[in-house]
Amino acid sequence: MPSRTRTPTSVDETVAILQQMAEALGLIDTVHPHLEEAEKKLLSIADKFMSSGNGASCRVEGLSNTDKVHLQRRLAERCRHRAEIVTVNYDELFTDNNCEERFEKDRNHPRVFFVFNAEHFISSLRQTLLYKLLNGTMLYPWLVVLAVNSQDFYGHLEKRVRSRLSPDRICVSSTTDISTYLSHFYQLLSKDKFPEMFGFLARCSFAKQLNYLYQMNSDFDVLRRCTALMLTELICLEELTTERAESALKFVIEMHVPAVPLKNPFFNILKDLSLRQIAVLMCATRLFKQLESRFDDKADAPQISFRQVFLEYKQMANKSYKLLDVNSDKIVFEEIRRLGFLGLFTIGNKTTNVSFQKISLPVDVYSLSEQFKTLSLPAAVQDFFAHVSAM
Repeated sequence: MPSRTRTPTSVDETVAILQQMAEALGLIDTVHPHLEEAEKKLLSIADKFMSSGNGASCRVEGLSNTDKVHLQRRLAERCRHRAEIVTVNYDELFTDNNCEERFEKDRNHPRVFFVFNAEHFISSLRQTLLYKLLNGTMLYPWLVVLAVNSQDFYGHLEKRVRSRLSPDRICVSSTTDISTYLSHFYQLLSKDKFPEMFGFLARCSFAKQLNYLYQMNSDFDVLRRCTALMLTELICLEELTTERAESALKFVIEMHVPAVPLKNPFFNILKDLSLRQIAVLMCATRLFKQLESRFDDKADAPQISFRQVFLEYKQMANKSYKLLDVNSDKIVFEEIRRLGFLGLFTIGNKTTNVSFQKISLPVDVYSLSEQFKTLSLPAAVQDFFAHVSAM
């Protein structure tokens, strides 16, 4: 790992780094590491559409407004020489009386329709437009891309609309673990283009502040905004040190986080868990708290085994709430797998003996403990939780 020197950079080095920071700031809105897979799949669908000449459709779910604009631009860049690009925006559509008439013109000409906020069209009257567009893919060389925020969009569509919609689905997950989140931060800094700047920032210890931001709001656009504001703060300095860079990020996050809502999908899932799943998660939390003091804020996350969680769970059930007792470790192991599927645990590679398979926690253990306090739990389980929180 790079040394974390606190000494200022030389004058020449400072000038070079500040210049690169200004250039990186100008490019930061063009960097979308969290969309790489979605972009790859969408452009693959577009390439197939253009090469075959047949109509096609797909839906892209879980997008922020910035994400939608980026994917629409990338799609337009790929298709603009071979198809007409048509942007369908809900707000504009119903103030333009000639909008639907424009769809009917030159129907046999290749077209790519990118529908922003397609979930706004799910009322019966407005689904008629979706049906016309999707039915057009059966008749004409049209590609229709439905960009939606929610993942329950498909279930609200009328049968006739669903029958015309391709099963091709691209999901941009809003849930990411802290390691990926940290990776996105450094990707925003465009390492390959600005080596001097990146080398300087790599010597800084940002993990603690970024972990805090992740707990408060894991949205990528918030991370981008805070990174841009940090660079703006640093560009104004005449002398650079790692300590000043760390302080700049801390200042930006402290000023910015109160202005954005709590948005960590991890915590939103908790209220939908069964009591047994909550108990398993709480037992793991207790074990992670015991381990955390052995790990600094930049080291690998601590890990525990399936069996350790089971033994802790048995102890909790026997002492605090016998109704949760189980007669087999397989029951607890299955709950761990379900929690892993939901993204609440990061499960390691399979082992010959599942008892020794490892898990880690993708969020800060103390932030998770605070979230437990918001849940309605039996008094005996709450007492166990109070003991966990006090550790």
